[in-house]
Amino acid sequence: MQEDTCIGCKRCLLAYHYGAVPLDLGRKVIVKCDLCAERLRKGLPPACVEACPTKALKYGRVEEALLELRVPG
Repeated sequence: MQEDTCIGCKRCLLAYHYGAVPLDLGRKVIVKCDLCAERLRKGLPPACVEACPTKALKYGRVEEALLELRVPG
């Protein structure tokens, strides 16, 4: 999460209301976040990343994120 970009809108948390919360339907409990594995299989980003209006949340390879953060010079 990019703290300098986040505006605290909590849309990433609200994304769970759209069916993004991983559920164990047998036990009827929320389980650990799996980064929306079903969405990833479809080529979509995790719901919280998609819901973020300022794009403060990123999903991808760590190496790519580090390259984006590098300052020239």
